[in-house]
Amino acid sequence: MDQRLKESEAAAQKVIRDFDPDDDLNGGSYPDTPVVRKVEFQPLPAPVSALSAKEPSPRFFGIPLSLSAELGKIAVPVSELISLKQGSTLKLQRVADERVLILLNETPFAHGEVVVINERFGIRVTSLLGEGTSFSAGPNRGERD
Repeated sequence: MDQRLKESEAAAQKVIRDFDPDDDLNGGSYPDTPVVRKVEFQPLPAPVSALSAKEPSPRFFGIPLSLSAELGKIAVPVSELISLKQGSTLKLQRVADERVLILLNETPFAHGEVVVINERFGIRVTSLLGEGTSFSAGPNRGERD
C-alpha cells in the first residue's frame, strides 16, 4: 500500500514538472486539463431611459399596464379586521386634500389629485416622478426622501 502511494506521488510530481501552460489547447499533451481564462466583454452602450426617449417604440403600445391611485394606507390588526361589517369606516393616514400616489404596475409613477368626472372618480396628474427619485416604504411612499 505504501509503495502505491509513493508511485502516485511520483506520477503527480512528473505531471507538475512536465506541465507547460503554453501548450496548444487542442493538441497539447494534457487535453483533459481545464484551461481558465478571464472573459473579456465588449463595453455596453450607454443606457437610454424610457422616460427620456423622444417617442416610445410602437412595438410597446399593445403591452397592458396596470395604473392605480393610492388614497392612503393603514395598518389594521386582525382583531379589528374580523370585526368589520357593512357601514364600518376606516380612517386613512392621508389628509383629505393631500395629493394621491399614482402607481404604474405597483411602482410609484406620479402624483395627482382626486376629481369627479361625470359622477365617476378620476385623478388629475399634478407631477410625474423623475429618475433618481427615491421612495420610502411608509404610508406616504412616493414622497421624495
